[in-house]
Amino acid sequence: MDNEDLVEEFLRESADTVDVFSDLQEVVRESESPEGVLDDIFRRVHSLKGTSSCLTEYDGRMVLLSSWCHRFETFLDSVRKGEVAFTLVVRELVGDCLDALATDIELLQDGDSIADHTDLLSSMELGGAVTTASRSAVSLSVLEQYDSLTVLRSGNLLVFQLRCSIDSGRISDELNKLMWQHTEAVGPNVIFVLDFGDKYLLPSMAIGGIIGMINRTARIYMVAPPIFLRSLFRRFNLECAGFAIVDSLNECKE
Repeated sequence: MDNEDLVEEFLRESADTVDVFSDLQEVVRESESPEGVLDDIFRRVHSLKGTSSCLTEYDGRMVLLSSWCHRFETFLDSVRKGEVAFTLVVRELVGDCLDALATDIELLQDGDSIADHTDLLSSMELGGAVTTASRSAVSLSVLEQYDSLTVLRSGNLLVFQLRCSIDSGRISDELNKLMWQHTEAVGPNVIFVLDFGDKYLLPSMAIGGIIGMINRTARIYMVAPPIFLRSLFRRFNLECAGFAIVDSLNECKE
């Protein structure tokens, strides 16, 4: 069997996958629990990724397909692990991704090119922030998404949710500027919330910038800082200066 035959065989065998993905769209949209259905979807997407990645040198279109499967698989795994809540928004997003994947296979079978699905990839990125926020009793809306953090808001409650640790002076300075800009936009009654996610770190310069906001805010919350930072905040008695160290967004009050 030559290289072209390998690709054709893969696409021919994938015809059944189109029907399965169509059925799974309905199942996942109606399901209230991720157990079972997400495992099935994950296995199928993982298999599709593995096979298509082996064919990339024979058909350039397989590069995009395997990459898309990899990103979708990673998002599914985050939901399975509970890192992203299985909300209605996420169920609809998974259904849309399955529909896109089924369409891709049909296009490839017809000899056509496939899309890069930038819109769905962006939704997956935002999905994590939106659904993590939805675990809180506070209803938050995403304002901006940056590489290092997500900015969310509900009324005067302004939440900066870290997406990684910051160890660069330049990035720390940029981060402080972003926080100042968003804080000033809300006004003097702003409730400033910095969510560390129990694992991300900030350099002293960034912490100093936040401390400098105390007179421009009604309250500052530090949510789930790592043990090291939690000890540091308490050693400098920041709680008496108007800071509150809490374990979850649910404890942040407007």
